[in-house]
This record gives sequence, C-alpha cells and structure tokens, in this order.
Amino acid sequence: MAIEMMLDSIEASNSPLSRARATASGLMVVADFATGLYKVFRDPEAWNSPEWLEPPVHASCDIRGDHRNLIGVDLDPAVEAWLKRIMDEAASITSDAASVRVWLAWDPQPQVASSRLAVNIGAECVGVLADSDVAHFQSAMDSAAHSDELPFTRATLWRRKRPPRYVLEIWAPKED
Repeated sequence: MAIEMMLDSIEASNSPLSRARATASGLMVVADFATGLYKVFRDPEAWNSPEWLEPPVHASCDIRGDHRNLIGVDLDPAVEAWLKRIMDEAASITSDAASVRVWLAWDPQPQVASSRLAVNIGAECVGVLADSDVAHFQSAMDSAAHSDELPFTRATLWRRKRPPRYVLEIWAPKED
C-alpha cells in the first residue's frame, strides 16, 4: 500500500523537483520493504507478533474484515508511547506500517446511548471510532455479545514523519 501511495505521489507531482523528491522517498520505501522481506526470510520466527500485542482471550469473535474498506480511528494522544512500542516491536515488513489485530468494546460497557466504540491493541485502549462509523460494527458487536465475547479485526498502524505521528485504520466488516 505504501508503494502504491508513493507511485501515486510521483505521478501527481507537477514539477521536476517535486517529482524527484517523491521518487527519492519512493526509493526509500522500496529499500525499507526489501530490508523487511530479507528479515522475514532470514528469521521467519521474527514474523510472529509479540504475545502482549494479542487480543485478550474473550476477544475471540473474528470479524471478517475487508482490507479495501478502511475506517480511521480517532487515536488518543496519550497512547503515543504505546503506539511507538508497537511500531518498534511488531512484525512488519516496513518500518512505517505494522499489521495488528484490534479488538472492540463499548466504553462504558454494556452499551448505553452515550457509549463510544473503543478500539484496543493488546491491553491498551488506543482510540475510538467516530459515531458515524459505529454502524459498520453494530451487527458484529451484537453477535459477539450474544456469545459473551468481543470482536476483533485486522488493522494497519502507520508511523508518519509529520503530525499526526500515528494513523490507525481498521478493516470494516465484509458485506455479504
């Protein structure tokens, strides 16, 4: 995805200088990606995520997510150190993106009119979904509640050079 974004940036550049900058950035992304692939093939065990990143046992209802339908999370600025740790230690092909499993819970729970849908990585709540995005997950939350579970899905955590320093995009449920 990062490579595709870089190619789009190069194509959209309107001057030779901006095209050169975008190309240099793109080459750095490709080099970072190649380094990550080398690490994976050299040590396949390094690809396993640390245990502290895994959802708790009761977050066992897998939401079949759609990687093409991403929903941004409103991140809590107070968790920046946690997000840095994730980026530093998570299994990742590039240093700018990590694939993680996130789990969802109502805050407060059980759901009431004022509840927000919290997004958690490992043991930490990292942010919430915007009220307009909660509807995508309501059915999954209801299904999981019937089984006394919490749902989880995949997400991509991005590290950026400019603010906001971190961006988290979770996979919306697949529509059948």
